[in-house]
Amino acid sequence: MVKRLFIKSILGEKISKWDEVIGKIEDSKVVIGVRHSYRFIKRLPAWLKLCWKTENWDYEGIYYFFEMQLSELLKAQEEDTWHVPDEVRARVKQIKLVQEHLKRYMDPFKYYEWPKTEFIKTDHETYKMGFVDKEHGQEKADFFHAMEKKHYNKFWDLIKKWHTGWWT
Repeated sequence: MVKRLFIKSILGEKISKWDEVIGKIEDSKVVIGVRHSYRFIKRLPAWLKLCWKTENWDYEGIYYFFEMQLSELLKAQEEDTWHVPDEVRARVKQIKLVQEHLKRYMDPFKYYEWPKTEFIKTDHETYKMGFVDKEHGQEKADFFHAMEKKHYNKFWDLIKKWHTGWWT
C-alpha cells in the first residue's frame, strides 16, 4: 500500500482519505502477520517436499534448495512492477541461465549421452564394467564428465557473480 501512495505522490495525483485509511489498514501489524502466515502456509508443501528429498542430508541437498529458491525468486522477479523493467528483465534472464546450468549439472543424463556399458567376465565369478564401443566409449564418458564439471563450475561462478543483485 505504501508503494501505491508513493507512486501517487510522485505522479502528483491527489491522495484521498480513503487511500490513507486503506494504507494504514494494510500496513498494520495484524494484516502483515496474516499476509506472512498465508505465504508460510502456501509455501509449506514445497518446503516439506524439500525436507523429504534431503532427509539423509547428503551433499546434493543444497542443490534441491537452490532449485526451489531460484524458481521462487524467478516468480517474484517476473511479478516485480517496482523496479526498472530493463533491470528486471536482466535479472530474470540471469536467473534462468543459472537455473539451466543447475539442471544440467543435477541431471546430465537428460542432456548428454552416457556410452553403453556391458559386464565383462574377468575371473571365475568376477565381472567388471566396460564400454560396448571400445574405441569411443571412454571419449564419450570423458566428454560427459567434462560437461557435468563445466555446468557445476558455471553455476557457482554465476551465483557468486550475480546473486547479490537479484534481491535489490
